[in-house]
Amino acid sequence: MRRFLRVLTWLALGFGFLLLLAVIGVTIYTRTERFTRWARDEAVTAVNALIQGAVSVDRLEGSVWRHLVLHNLGLRYQDHEILSVPRLEVSFSLLPLIWGELRISAIEADRPRATLLQDREGRWNLVEALSPRQPEPEKKSEFVALVNRFRLINAAIHLRPSVNQGTPYDLTDLNLQGGVGIRPAGVALSVDEITTQPATPGKPELRLKGGLQYTQAETPGSTFRVKDLWAV
Repeated sequence: MRRFLRVLTWLALGFGFLLLLAVIGVTIYTRTERFTRWARDEAVTAVNALIQGAVSVDRLEGSVWRHLVLHNLGLRYQDHEILSVPRLEVSFSLLPLIWGELRISAIEADRPRATLLQDREGRWNLVEALSPRQPEPEKKSEFVALVNRFRLINAAIHLRPSVNQGTPYDLTDLNLQGGVGIRPAGVALSVDEITTQPATPGKPELRLKGGLQYTQAETPGSTFRVKDLWAV
């Protein structure tokens, strides 16, 4: 009997050792350039199969388990570039996905550029680009997405709504940081600090600094608040 128990013990130790080697091997492989190229290609293909627009990423760095750096992220729609981000850094946790939550501890975008256009029917190109290829019947989602901190550094946005004869607006030297939460009950956005230089043809140049809060819920409704606004 003792010999049998000794054999079982050695088998258990051997299995544990093999499992440890497998975990180490997987961990090492997921850090290789070959794996990151494969992960990038699979992710881009999966996203482009879901949305109307086209996403592109030149290169991935980091760990697919907790921290990624995306180089030259782009979004195009109908042969027009909507968004370009030279460097996007994301820190996250995969474990909450088990119970239907996406938790991102930090997002940082360096020098992003966006061109947001609205057509005569009131449709924005960004919304159209991110809309699903195969629309499904609307139903209430239980999915939760939380971003503890997001930050834009030296961003620039070209904005052209359909009102006022399509007068363009440019936000340059845009820097902001805040957080956002998307829950079944609604959306909560908080921008702790934002600074920018808006420019409109024929209007004086401005320098803005302040913060804002936006909430969208079924009850009592949507609210928008500006705090500590400073303008020169």
